[in-house]
Amino acid sequence: MTDVQQAIRRYVPFWISLLVGIALWEAAGRSTSAAFMVPFSETLRRLWQLIVAGDFFKQLADSATLFFTGFFIALVVGTPLGMLLARVRALRIGIEPYIMIIYATPLVALIPFILSMMGFGFAPKVLVVFLFAVFPVLYNTVDGARSIKP
Repeated sequence: MTDVQQAIRRYVPFWISLLVGIALWEAAGRSTSAAFMVPFSETLRRLWQLIVAGDFFKQLADSATLFFTGFFIALVVGTPLGMLLARVRALRIGIEPYIMIIYATPLVALIPFILSMMGFGFAPKVLVVFLFAVFPVLYNTVDGARSIKP
């Protein structure tokens, strides 16, 4: 089998599934209310309008700033706390149940509460990103640090 045939065999299923997904999106968008789902073609048209107007890249930069700020704070908090919990057994036994309770809480349910208390500014949005990111960082750090011999 040649390299071209291998490439075709590897990528054809991907492109077929992508095209089927787009076709289903278009069909679902045309058969339902625009309030529920818009067709793929309308999405592309609106995306092009945003790019031409220059709004797309401004909003993309704003979203990236928001994400990286929240994620950076989660790294700064989660990594040292994870290292501490991995190395200090008494602290882990005392604090881990409370961390698990907070992590078990559906964080999506907290979003309306956070936004109603803090508004719709930058800080509450960073807090939401932080809450979604800090627990995976924390638990992966604990597991990683515990797997290394002291």
